Amino acid sequence: MRLFNSLMAMGALGVSATSNQALKETAVKSRYSNVKKDNFEYDGYFSEGEFRSGKRIRFDAKGQVDIIEKGSFQNNEFIKGVKTYANGGIDQGSFLNGGLHGSECLRIYPDRRIEEGVFLDNVFVEGTLTYPDGRISDGEFEKGNVIKGIKKFPNGGIDRGDFINGKLDGNHCERLFPDGTKEEGVFKYNEFISGIRTYPNGGLDMGNFKNGQLQGWNNSRIYSNGT
Repeated sequence: MRLFNSLMAMGALGVSATSNQALKETAVKSRYSNVKKDNFEYDGYFSEGEFRSGKRIRFDAKGQVDIIEKGSFQNNEFIKGVKTYANGGIDQGSFLNGGLHGSECLRIYPDRRIEEGVFLDNVFVEGTLTYPDGRISDGEFEKGNVIKGIKKFPNGGIDRGDFINGKLDGNHCERLFPDGTKEEGVFKYNEFISGIRTYPNGGLDMGNFKNGQLQGWNNSRIYSNGT
């Protein structure tokens, strides 16, 4: 026992008074706590006096829960995890300045719409938007609407191409109907203007269209029997 104590005093076992002090400081600097400060409640790990990970609850002026953040923090900013709002909305992924920002993010709205994909400065710009009624939009987005990509409908219909305000609009678009009919060509604000319509029986309409019917000159129709 004397030899052991002597070795400890000399640091021969690699444990010095300095390292013991460092261990004590580390234990103090990194700890698990539940703290209330201002309009926030912190429950998790602190390091160097700064909240690093865990759960942070923000209260409104009436003392009601406003936002719950679970995940990682840096410089008192939420940077990764799940943010739940009082209205039932949920944000999940990486965050910048309090908003979603990154390539693998998820947003669930109170009405149960779901956006999955790329967010820039809290704005959904690319990925998949799923509606509660089963509609799905996939592609590039602007102001909540797909502007280039594909829209799928619960009845089996599909729109593909460019969109304006959620409506098919462009020179190289395609619409597939539930019965198998396909329209390819120019669409203006969701209306087929010109191109080729192919029917399930093999028939074709080619030319200009108005109100869903061939209209004008230089149009042609090929029946399923080839005539």
